[in-house]
Amino acid sequence: MSLPKVKSATIDSIIHEVYAKNKTFGIEEFMSNMDEDNRAMTIVLYPFIESISDYMASGDEILAEKFVAASKIIAHLVYKSLDKQMSINEMAE
Repeated sequence: MSLPKVKSATIDSIIHEVYAKNKTFGIEEFMSNMDEDNRAMTIVLYPFIESISDYMASGDEILAEKFVAASKIIAHLVYKSLDKQMSINEMAE
């Protein structure tokens, strides 16, 4: 199985849904099933995100937390987008 080509409209719809429902948002609003569906991946991915964020923040804990949050939002957005695009593709078949 190959990963689907995700259309920009798919990602855009997820982002707009979060913006429409929330005045502020964080990781919770972008959460996907990534943690449950692929626990082994998140066990490796999250510490990597945290390590890179710590390195980039050069000891600034607040900045490191912001990098971690942004990275996890992106990871969940990508996972949700792939999942949604696969569902769209299945319905179109």
